[in-house]
Amino acid sequence: MECCSSDLRDLMGMLLGLPFSVAVVGFAGVAFFLRSWQDVFMVGASPVLLVIPFAFMMDESPRWLLQTGRVEEARAVLERAVKLNNTKLILPLTETIDELIKASSRDPPAPDSTWRKPSQALSLLRGTKEYLSDPAMRRIIFATAGIWFIHDTLYLGVALSAHNFSRKVYLLFSRGNH
Repeated sequence: MECCSSDLRDLMGMLLGLPFSVAVVGFAGVAFFLRSWQDVFMVGASPVLLVIPFAFMMDESPRWLLQTGRVEEARAVLERAVKLNNTKLILPLTETIDELIKASSRDPPAPDSTWRKPSQALSLLRGTKEYLSDPAMRRIIFATAGIWFIHDTLYLGVALSAHNFSRKVYLLFSRGNH
């Protein structure tokens, strides 16, 4: 997501959840035909074998590289991203990379002193108050909480009352070796 352009982040964020939703629906069909939990497990775990090689082909996160002091690797990843996006590396981007390098090379504040300053806690409270004062944000927060409550209630309700779907319990939890 961090290497995606800002106008596509909403779409990419939604598309990242799509494989999980499709897999949940698909596994119902897979489990119906295979019947053995061991076979369903193997079918579910096998796509990982296809994904593992891609992990070695992908670049590390530039932010992570900068935070771990691997400055030249971060610069190379960002320059490669510029080339892949068919843009030219212009001076402001080079300066931005240098500023990121300078900011990441500074020592972070000690964890003990971070929250001892009352001004930081007050600014956090002010920011939270400002965030919640917007009616649109309040609607989004309440709608998200409501949707997750309904989703979880329905999902758990179906899972916990599966025994009510059929009087033949052994057909629900069959191992496929009848």
